[in-house]
Parts: sequence; structure tokens; C-alpha cells
Amino acid sequence: MSLTQSTLTYLYLQYYESLAKRTSASGHAIDLLAGCLDQIGLLEMKSLPNSTNGAIIISDSFATSIFKQSFLRLLAKDPEGHLIMGFNATFDVQTTKELKISGMIGHAISANKKSGSVGETEIGIGQTSAWKLGVISPRTSVGVYFEVVSQAGAGGAPMAPNQRGLIQFVTHYQHSSGQFRLRVTTVARNFAEPGSPMIGQLFDQEAAAVLMARIAVFKAEIDDSPDVLRWLDRMLIRLCQKFAEYRKEDASSFRLTDKFSIYPQFMFHLRRSQFLQVFNNSPDETVFYR
Repeated sequence: MSLTQSTLTYLYLQYYESLAKRTSASGHAIDLLAGCLDQIGLLEMKSLPNSTNGAIIISDSFATSIFKQSFLRLLAKDPEGHLIMGFNATFDVQTTKELKISGMIGHAISANKKSGSVGETEIGIGQTSAWKLGVISPRTSVGVYFEVVSQAGAGGAPMAPNQRGLIQFVTHYQHSSGQFRLRVTTVARNFAEPGSPMIGQLFDQEAAAVLMARIAVFKAEIDDSPDVLRWLDRMLIRLCQKFAEYRKEDASSFRLTDKFSIYPQFMFHLRRSQFLQVFNNSPDETVFYR
């Protein structure tokens, strides 16, 4: 019996996903280094670096300068001669009762930690408050998403003015020197009602663009591209409805404050970027860009 190409791709994906979970659970990372003009099967193997936070370096040849520079950068050392990275990392998030964790989008796997901080809404890798990363470095970046629990909606007392929510990020890893290190970062943020001027004054459009791009790419791996583009459009329209100044039926009256002025441009370019547009790209190229 001969298998179709789509069936073979599915089987390979399942195999590498199971291998990636075993690797990350053991505290290892997998890097993919390729010097080849042809496709190497990155589509099937994408879970290996994505789940372990490994690196992908692809070039036409191992002899190119860009490959050599990237490889040396991957093995960079600090002044004491240690690799600038940590291994077998656990990333744990804890919150006060007003906040719940929806999930995380990044190169990690779930640590399956059920706590009171886990919310019902799921974004990315959810239903847990901790994740495992095979390796971390100063360039490691993840996106964590939260939801605000309305105490008033649940029959409790409404939030007091200037009430704060606390978030604690706990990162445990083994340094390349052999030491086990624990880093704890605690942040506090004031709550504000939806549509409050405070949100507009403190809006970080660059951070918002990154977080939206992470969700869009995560969705693009599951849904069809047109559905993701329509979702991005709806989110932008909803944001403008809440924070823009305009008169109905008068397009020339539309105004956004400086805190939101570049965000629509970010969304414009995201829709047309290689993160979401796959036309004229091979499957391996799409995986590489994402």
C-alpha cells in the first residue's frame, strides 16, 4: 500500500513532535544546521527547535560567511569562558487572584502544572502555569497572556480604585558553568476599566504588535490563512472603535493618538509579511520565517 504525500507528512510530524517532547522533558535542545540548496524537511522537523528552543541556521552552503557567523554566535562565550546560555529551564508564572493565565506562546512545552492561576481561556500553550525550555539565552523571548477576573461579575465586590494585580515570573535553569540558578521577577500593574483613558495613555504599541503577531502565527499553523487575516482585521477594528476619535459617516474625522499611531501600520505589514503569506514560498521557507 502506497501512502500519499500528505499522509507521510502527517506521520513525520507526529514522530518529530513526540521526539521533541521527550527531548525537552529531558532538558535538551535540538539545533538544526543546514547548508543545502534543496528542501531538508524542515516542515516535518519544525517541532524539534520550536519545542526545545533550539536554533535554526539554514544557508546555501556550510562555507558561506553568514553560516559561519551564525554558528560562532550560537557558541559565543562570556568573559569567563562559559557559553552564554542556560539549560533545562523551567518558566513558572504566578499571579494574584484577580488575574488568570491564558497561556504562553514561545519555543517551549507545557510542564502540566495546574494551579489556581490557570484560567479557562486558552491562548497558545495553555492549561498550565509553567513551561519547560530546553535552553535559554539573553535573546530568549516568550509571550504570556492573561485575563482579568471580574470579581463583580462573579458576585464579589468591585475592584477598588488603583487596585493592583501582581505577576511573578520564576525562571530556574542550569548555567553552563554547572550552577543551578533561580531568577524571580515580580511586576505590579494597576487595573483599569475597558475603554479607560489610562489604557490609551500607557499603551505600548510595539509590545502589542509582537504579542498579536505571535497569536497570528500560532493561529496560522492551525487555521487557514484567510481566517487569520480576517481575525487580525476584526481585532484592529475593535481597537479603533474603543480608542479612536471619529464621527460616524465622516472618514476624514478619524484620529488616533500618538500611542496608537503606528499600530495600524504594524498590522498592515504583518498581514503582508512572510509570517502569514505563504505564496511563492516553499514549506521549509515558511517554517523558517515563522
